[in-house]
Amino acid sequence: MDQANRTSSTWVILALALLVAGAYTGFRGLSGQGFGGDDLGCELTELPGDGDIVPVRATCKWEISPERLHEMLAEFDAHDDYFAGLSESTVLGADQGSIRVRQVHSASGISDRAAVVDWTVTEVEGGVRYAWTKASDQSGIEGHGLEAIECAGSWEVVEDGDGTRVIYEMRYAPGGNVPFFLMRWFQGAGIRGVLADFRNSAELEVVASR
Repeated sequence: MDQANRTSSTWVILALALLVAGAYTGFRGLSGQGFGGDDLGCELTELPGDGDIVPVRATCKWEISPERLHEMLAEFDAHDDYFAGLSESTVLGADQGSIRVRQVHSASGISDRAAVVDWTVTEVEGGVRYAWTKASDQSGIEGHGLEAIECAGSWEVVEDGDGTRVIYEMRYAPGGNVPFFLMRWFQGAGIRGVLADFRNSAELEVVASR
């Protein structure tokens, strides 16, 4: 490679590094503050975390009936129809009031991650909370991808006037050899994708049913 090409390549690498560092630093500096989501009808907030796992919360107001959102969330084996990042959502069974589901998460550029999670459904004031935690038995992921280190969260759906208040929380760490700054980027971009998928799927179904 001649000197001109080496210099050009160096500047490209440096520019990419600065972009990544800027995006990473900006995201990290917003802990406890809102960081966008207005275009989704949501306020996104980083919550206090531990280590590499930073929980994120979205509080949304959507003009969609709560009944439609309940219907979608209660179809545990159909979540992969609504969320692009899920390539599989298979119900494995039920035990002591929870529904056990195998989830396979797919993202461009990394190997699939998988987790067996337990879903619970509980009533809250004015609505319902759907929560999942990583199950103690992960034998169901064999042959479906690398085990995700952390996979937990919740959806809270509450009737609010002529629409619905939706509160979404997520704690996720893919594990494997994913660089820390990329994991943080996925945490920010990923939650926006999940919210957009959920809202758009609900709106499409509402339009189709009219």
